[in-house]
Amino acid sequence: MGSMRNGQGDDFFAAFNCHGAFIKGFDHESPAASLQVPSEQFYRYLPHQFAAFSREPAFSPQSVTFCMWRLSEESAWSSANITLPESEDSDGSAHLLEILDCLPETYLRRATEYYGSEVSPQAVIALYEHRALTEGILVSLNPKCSLTSLRDDIAEIGYPT
Repeated sequence: MGSMRNGQGDDFFAAFNCHGAFIKGFDHESPAASLQVPSEQFYRYLPHQFAAFSREPAFSPQSVTFCMWRLSEESAWSSANITLPESEDSDGSAHLLEILDCLPETYLRRATEYYGSEVSPQAVIALYEHRALTEGILVSLNPKCSLTSLRDDIAEIGYPT
């Protein structure tokens, strides 16, 4: 499982199993957030292969503006058939999931907006290229961190140092 919370009330959670992937999200500024659609309707067509995920606290049908899934054998993503207002990003999924486009430029733009300061492009590119994490890279991203202070986290995710 993976998740993202932006500190402004928006989030998404992703789960993966041998059957595929399931993503649920909430964007408080999306038109879908103001609808009176019962949240359970978002999971109405969820394949049984993901039913267990929908009972996890992170995937609670409360605070949901989009959910989508893709079974391994399918060639496209599916979602609940909820009628939403006509707009470019009516459920907020494009905005929230944009960060998953694998482009360091996207992360740099979002991080600069979020933190209100410049983020080292070289450090971000190094991480996107999965280069070994060095003290220099880490400090350029967050001067208050050290490899020693993050040792357990780094080991947990198996990132090279």
